[in-house]
Amino acid sequence: MNLTTIDWENGTGLAFDALVVESPTYEADVPTAPTESGYVAFDCVVKSVKLRLEVMVSDIGLYGDNEPGRVEAVKNKLLMLQRNGTLLTVTTDGGIWDAMVLQSVSWSRTGSPETQRLSLAFTQVRLSTASVVAGAPTSGKRAKKLADEAKSKKEDAQKGGTKRKSLAVQGWLKLGGT
Repeated sequence: MNLTTIDWENGTGLAFDALVVESPTYEADVPTAPTESGYVAFDCVVKSVKLRLEVMVSDIGLYGDNEPGRVEAVKNKLLMLQRNGTLLTVTTDGGIWDAMVLQSVSWSRTGSPETQRLSLAFTQVRLSTASVVAGAPTSGKRAKKLADEAKSKKEDAQKGGTKRKSLAVQGWLKLGGT
């Protein structure tokens, strides 16, 4: 069995003595209402991957060295990662999961304090990137100019007592037509 690890920034991480349970969950919301023919994949909403692990940690290190307090140190590090919402990479025999957040950490107080079974639940964060469209500042200046023109013509119409169509609407139609 390969080593089960949780890694985060700068190559730092935790390694566990043994992996007891590895249970990934892949889900999607699928429409249950009648759908038109021509059903397409975007009708389904894929949910974030969930991963449940049960691992063993002991005060005897991975290489047989006695490390008193290792169990408490690992639990404290896991709780810190969970509180901070740190993005993690989880590596097991079953795969590598990136962009995971530790959703919950639990353990039982029964048994030896030198060896502890920890239950960990991870949820994958779906990361996206944003981009700026070239030319956006120009269209923003044009919109401001049209809004200023509409404001001044509205003021002129109120002074003259005549009712006119809102130039803001006409300006919007002009923007949509270009």
